[in-house]
Amino acid sequence: MIKNVILIDDKNNLDFYPFNALHPIYELRIGALKNYQRIEKIFHDAKLNFMNNFEDIDNSDKSDKSFNSQQLKLASFLKRNNIDNNNENHTTKDIVLEKAFIINPRFIITKENYNDIIDIINLNPFKTILFKNGENLFGYYFDVFKISTIQEISFDSELDTIKESYKMSDHFIIVELNQTTTINYLWETLDLVKNSIINDFKYFESISLKDIKTQDGIFLMSKEKIKIGNNVKIEPMVVLNANDGEIIIDDNAKIMSNTVVYGPCYIGKNTVIKPGAKIYPNTSIGDYCKIGGEVENTIFQGYSNKQHEGFLGHSFISEWVNFGADTNNSDLKNTYTNISMQLPHKLVDSGRIFLGLMCGDHTKTGINSMFITGTVSGLCGILVKEWFLPNFIKSFSWGGKHNSPLYKVDKAIETAKIVMKRRNRELLEEEIELLKIEYNRVINEK
Repeated sequence: MIKNVILIDDKNNLDFYPFNALHPIYELRIGALKNYQRIEKIFHDAKLNFMNNFEDIDNSDKSDKSFNSQQLKLASFLKRNNIDNNNENHTTKDIVLEKAFIINPRFIITKENYNDIIDIINLNPFKTILFKNGENLFGYYFDVFKISTIQEISFDSELDTIKESYKMSDHFIIVELNQTTTINYLWETLDLVKNSIINDFKYFESISLKDIKTQDGIFLMSKEKIKIGNNVKIEPMVVLNANDGEIIIDDNAKIMSNTVVYGPCYIGKNTVIKPGAKIYPNTSIGDYCKIGGEVENTIFQGYSNKQHEGFLGHSFISEWVNFGADTNNSDLKNTYTNISMQLPHKLVDSGRIFLGLMCGDHTKTGINSMFITGTVSGLCGILVKEWFLPNFIKSFSWGGKHNSPLYKVDKAIETAKIVMKRRNRELLEEEIELLKIEYNRVINEK
């Protein structure tokens, strides 16, 4: 039996840009749940711990920006999600955790994975077990784990190097576990939306479905695959079509008239779907969003708005994003060829022909904005460029062109505070520092 589950952010998480600039990877929304929420439900008998494999920030060289950002992301994550992390101060102290399982944040765990892991642990007498799938190392199990050794945990090193660094003896074993999924880039989350929503369906209760079914003008198709939470408001002339996959509408959501929702789909707490919206399959919309127009195979992390007409497809949208009226994105090249994604540190062939926009926190578009196929847009952009925006938009861009000036960081922070206050949220000091780190990174790359 696993008693403790430990999540540590990946040191080398630039491949998840721009989401990684403000968030740990285990906060990614995939399906109806964020990844850490799913882990918490699957390992329901274990205690969930969030840690860094760095020394405490007060004892470090604060000029080390990558170090600072890891600590700041952990602290802001805990505050944003109201998590009381009893182990957040466990760094170099001689504290031990029994039967601890450390999970790579890129690993998308399922109940089947959990059962396989437990079986392997129960069948092997080894005190330390490393789990891998091919070249991907996704988990460490320790009978007894010292917090002081957290810095030695790595998911990126060669297994021989890891074995040597631990100076393992006969109590050490590496186990190959097939049928597991790890993600290496932000856009790979879009491939997992369908099955994740279907698998997450069991974690939700259907509180209001009976009341909804009695209302005139609401059409429920495959109603056994629809769950509707507490205090959900659905207006007449709404179609919920779950023929091809489950639909989950969470507490306090509102679905306005003439909307069509196709499953698999998740609509989060306090989210509003505007009149006439067309929500196509494999879409996950987080909490406190306002969504209109056409949306297909897209993840909204939460607190973002696309209220007006326009198409958004095969995209990942971080928090506090606002799309102006008639903002559209392309997700298929006219040549039907593979889409390349430009990240700050490298160009990646995505290996797919459908891919839209990866959008960072606090970015806003003007009316009639157009995103080209396979666009990466950073944080705090004010995007008002005529015609198509480029396929890589730097953070704090004022305009969206390659040579656009930068939005002054103090002004961007001031705007973020105003926007968040409207939702009774506060921009945390840790988030302010992370925004400044991203701003300085952009300045230094010019």
